[in-house]
Amino acid sequence: MSEVQSIFPVFSYFWQLIKAWGWLILPFIFWKPFIYFWLWWRNENWLDAVYKPILLEIKIPKEVLKPIRAMESVMDSIQGSMIQPPDWWERWIDGQVQTSASFEIVSIGGEIHFYVRFHYPYREAIEASIYAQFPEAEINQAEDYTKHIPQDIPNKDWDLFGADYKTIKDDHYPIKTYRSFETEQEKEEEKRIDPVSGLLEALAKIKPGEQFWIQITAEPLSDADADPGILFG
Repeated sequence: MSEVQSIFPVFSYFWQLIKAWGWLILPFIFWKPFIYFWLWWRNENWLDAVYKPILLEIKIPKEVLKPIRAMESVMDSIQGSMIQPPDWWERWIDGQVQTSASFEIVSIGGEIHFYVRFHYPYREAIEASIYAQFPEAEINQAEDYTKHIPQDIPNKDWDLFGADYKTIKDDHYPIKTYRSFETEQEKEEEKRIDPVSGLLEALAKIKPGEQFWIQITAEPLSDADADPGILFG
């Protein structure tokens, strides 16, 4: 008997084993894709049925003598009002997600606007958070500026460029923090520093017919997810 003939029964037995029990390995192969698409499906259904985004325009006075750390209080308050991490049933069955807020600076032909976009039920809490620190601010519901441009761009009349920025390394040692700019209470105007003045100056030079959008999305983190010192993710 040849060697091939001697090992043939082994292969035959092995093949029969695979035919009978091979399906047991399929759940291990498709488990992660199944979880991904299940969550995607449930999240999409929840967002379509429940999520109601609202856009507020914030008009701030030209002279703001509040220290920059006042905005940290605003962020703390927004964090506390928006955080609602879903439990097991809400996440896996209902598809609920932790909603985020988008802080946006938009220049439309050189005219600068400040917006915040979020889930509608948090409107009163977010307005109260801003008014508590900046009572002279004007807050009004705004039309979504992103809908005022053609939906088929780029085309012969419109061009488009977009980018996402992400830090490559952890910023344990930032060059400057907001405390480095806290000079609003200086009596002498020439000593005051506005950390976004350069950005606003550039946005003011956008030409008619051009638009520049800056959108920063902030999602509240639960205690289980957050690292020490991190407010939003």
